[in-house]
Amino acid sequence: MLRQQRNRGFFVNDDYAPQPLAQSEPESDGDVPKYYQLAEDWLQDKISAEVTELSLQKRYNLTKTQLTTLLARGVSEGWIERKQGYGWRFLPVAKTKTAIEHLFSFRMVIEPMAMLEPTFNARREKLNALRQELEMLAASGIERLSPTQLQLCGCRFHETVIRFSNNPFFEISLRNVNRMRRLMDYRNRYYSEVEDHMQLLKLIEAGQLIDASYMMKQHLHKALEKKLRRIAVERPA
Repeated sequence: MLRQQRNRGFFVNDDYAPQPLAQSEPESDGDVPKYYQLAEDWLQDKISAEVTELSLQKRYNLTKTQLTTLLARGVSEGWIERKQGYGWRFLPVAKTKTAIEHLFSFRMVIEPMAMLEPTFNARREKLNALRQELEMLAASGIERLSPTQLQLCGCRFHETVIRFSNNPFFEISLRNVNRMRRLMDYRNRYYSEVEDHMQLLKLIEAGQLIDASYMMKQHLHKALEKKLRRIAVERPA
């Protein structure tokens, strides 16, 4: 993914890009509903923070192989870890009000600032690809795609824009944060998200990067407020 240029530093390879979504692609074994049920049970405090594999197999009626796949995905997304010795631990990443505020506070620093880097260069073909995906979402994709695919679309937009900065550490940092995002989002959130993303693209294409930077911060702040409102409903004090 990275290459080093003598006396210049590290750069993301030009040919690196996340794989595009197949619009009708079914979810993989790692995306089975039981994975989302486990995630939601954890978010709703219906399951303890430390568990054994046997208890998970019984609770969700999983085979050993299915459970291994499920746990591996949770580890890769940053909210499950293996305990020393025996069992597994669920992490309160993007679960509590404080954790979500920290996550979005970090994003509101790096994403707007990346757009103001002197090396920021929005490539036309990448902008066109993003627009095509947003138009697909607005037309029918929000209702048709799986939760995983919808989340990938959102992540891909933000990761592509931050990659325009040509600073690989911005992109790496955002990718790490995206692995810790909350797993379940209501679909109606994506309609306003697509509208914001389209407006951001227009500003970037017009070279209005200061305005785009400001809008990115407002976009993230709005997303934070929505998540905090949902937490207030689901987890009242």
